[in-house]
Amino acid sequence: MRILKAVVIVMGVLIFAGLGLLIWRMFTITSKDSGAPVIAHAPPAAMPTPFDRVVLGLPNGCDIAGADAGDGRLVVRSSCGDLYVLDLATLRVLGVIGAR
Repeated sequence: MRILKAVVIVMGVLIFAGLGLLIWRMFTITSKDSGAPVIAHAPPAAMPTPFDRVVLGLPNGCDIAGADAGDGRLVVRSSCGDLYVLDLATLRVLGVIGAR
């Protein structure tokens, strides 16, 4: 019976020591300054101002039918069926997907 009590006490101490070590390790990993920047992408040198004009080059008779933003991209739908993909950071046209 004494051996069983000793084993239970030792295992309890090991459990608490392991939990303490786990919490300490999580704290040191999350608070460690690795020197890496918080923002992964540096802003481009020539950021557009909020009111810069973005020229898509829509064909005559086509208008903007809608737009969706996500994952750092802006997809503009034209009434002619073309999709214009723009980078949200620079407002540069990355590509055109034509429906024709």
